[in-house]
Amino acid sequence: MNYKIKMKKDDFFKIHNRIAANDVNVLKDEVSFKVELGSYNIIKDSGYKYYLEDSFKIKFNYFMKKYHLLIIGLLFFFSLLYINSYRLDEKK
Repeated sequence: MNYKIKMKKDDFFKIHNRIAANDVNVLKDEVSFKVELGSYNIIKDSGYKYYLEDSFKIKFNYFMKKYHLLIIGLLFFFSLLYINSYRLDEKK
């Protein structure tokens, strides 16, 4: 799995010889690059600040935090529809 990471330029050049980085882009004071799982673990254990750009886990957590009430409401609505399907009406 590839991780796209953004971190400060100074921090990147301190650890760049220990990781295998691909697609390195230097923009002003930041560097964005892609790494595999092994290099990601090295960066994570190094203690330098970094930001994961394209991670499914981050996007999923953001989605859940933003729309958690909507998801709970939809689950409640569909459970009411399911329970209502077992209701018996009295015919006149």
